[in-house]
Amino acid sequence: MSRIHPSAIVDPRAELDGSVEVGAYSVIGAGVRIGADSRVGPHVVIEGSTTIGRGNRIFQFASIGADPQDKKYGGEATGLEIGDGNTIREFATINRGTIQDRTVTRIGNDGWIMAYVHVAHDCIVGDHVIIANSTNLAGHVEIGDWTILGGATQVHQFCKIGAHAMTGAGTVVLHDVPPYVMASGNSARAHGINAEGLRRRGFDAERINAIRRAYKAIYKSGATMQRAREALRASIRDGASATPDEHPAAGAALERLYASLNRWSDLSDLLERRLDHAVSMGDSATELTTLVRIGELHEQRLNDVGRAIELYERVLDRQPEHSGALAAVARLAEASGDYEKATSMLQRAVAVAPPGAESAAMALRLATLQADRLNDPSASEQSLRRALELDPSSTESLRRLRALAESRRDHTLLAEVMEKELALTSDVAAQVTLLRSLATLSRDQLGDPARAMAYLERASALNPSDREVLLPLVDLLSSNGREADAVPILEKIIASFAGRRTKELAQWQHRLGQAQQRMGNKLEALALYDAAFKIDLTSVPILRDLGLLCLETGDLDRAQKTFRALLLQRLDPNVGLTKADVYAYLGETLSLQGDKPKAIGMLERALESDRQHPRATTLLAQLRA
Repeated sequence: MSRIHPSAIVDPRAELDGSVEVGAYSVIGAGVRIGADSRVGPHVVIEGSTTIGRGNRIFQFASIGADPQDKKYGGEATGLEIGDGNTIREFATINRGTIQDRTVTRIGNDGWIMAYVHVAHDCIVGDHVIIANSTNLAGHVEIGDWTILGGATQVHQFCKIGAHAMTGAGTVVLHDVPPYVMASGNSARAHGINAEGLRRRGFDAERINAIRRAYKAIYKSGATMQRAREALRASIRDGASATPDEHPAAGAALERLYASLNRWSDLSDLLERRLDHAVSMGDSATELTTLVRIGELHEQRLNDVGRAIELYERVLDRQPEHSGALAAVARLAEASGDYEKATSMLQRAVAVAPPGAESAAMALRLATLQADRLNDPSASEQSLRRALELDPSSTESLRRLRALAESRRDHTLLAEVMEKELALTSDVAAQVTLLRSLATLSRDQLGDPARAMAYLERASALNPSDREVLLPLVDLLSSNGREADAVPILEKIIASFAGRRTKELAQWQHRLGQAQQRMGNKLEALALYDAAFKIDLTSVPILRDLGLLCLETGDLDRAQKTFRALLLQRLDPNVGLTKADVYAYLGETLSLQGDKPKAIGMLERALESDRQHPRATTLLAQLRA
């Protein structure tokens, strides 16, 4: 059953995971990608180059991915990225980025964006952020992880609010708010640290006291900002450069502080000191990890791609299969248009990547390059399979493999993909639908009736009353000589009608009669055919089988009446019975009744209808002889 409402408009070029739900009258544009288990409510508009992760819920009347509200915007290709597990409430608006900044607006994971919130172009919103109703973020704003913005907070463009900060209702933010600080007013002023929030997030008393001392040094000591900063640096300098065994928390705290304040050069210096220490201690694992982090910092924050490449290559000289460095080099190669190098690097990275969703995403990126840039669908298929190995729950990998199988009419691959989809599906109705599809594929395309029966038996166990499962199951059981297994199923179906006399019941009685006849139970079959006939007097298949069984058992009067009733029906070629057949059966019946002239007349009429009719030709020759 489709999870997209019939009134919704979804561009065929949009990429939606099969588990995504789309409500009535929603509109989803061509460049949109939505991950597994996300729900889009009614009257939502999602447009532009917008990527939405897994498990998000978007409520009615939200506008996601619209053009930036910036007069400099001239239609350039810009994007919006939304992570996993976010809730976006009614009438929220989130715009794409601009080329004047980073070209993308980003929303992290597990966020709550309440009603009437506006997130403007080029904003960066971290993880676990709560933005209360009617809050507005102007362009280029950055919000750190675990921040809470009170209702109707207004944030001026280019302002930064650090991690774990909190603003009161109606706050107007015209300047940066440091991490951990509570601020309110117009314009915002600091009013202590968010101690309760820090406790709830696992900060121990020592860390909270350290933050409180830093707050007092900045806001309560009366010192200038420069003197307060120097004092803070002096208090934790030893910890920042110490070994992890001596003071790991201080260095980590300083790292978070630099990141939240966008002090990227200072953060780079800190990481360089950590790198020197790892080298001196012979800690190669920390050395390589830190090199990659410094490289990412130069690539993404300091705009020094040359230095980033130098650092990544330094890692690869030491460890040629370091997946982080390989992925980084591939990213840079792709950005520069060197798709062969990007593919080569990603292939090496994917081969050694650890299991997990991030590694699977890397394999999916490789598959995209191979298919779209190198035109190598076979290699793309192998990368999609690798993505599934790395993350068996990757619905995007399954969706793309299914599309590939359907486009190539590769029924074996399609069955394999559907099996994996079945393993990931918990909804019983969806499982039954997949099992029915697998049975049809196995029977009609793979020529494997035994496998088809196994799927249908599993579907029947999940939903014993689903006649769309039971009918093909009975067909397969009967065609494979398992009439004894088909009979109980048919009897259960007939019993489910509870005395209601419908043409559908007559069809099932007819099916059971056929099964009994094939088992040699002619009297039981005759009774069932008769019961079916009394409900549906004009069914050609029922009349045919009833007449032939009467002829076979010697009830010639009943046979003649039944065949004459058949002559009054419209004989569909799909039924497998023609007028010539009926005349031939009547001729045979009349012959057995001793009425030779009428028998000859019927056989002659059969040959008028079909001059080559074998049964009529043989019987007529015998009678004339």
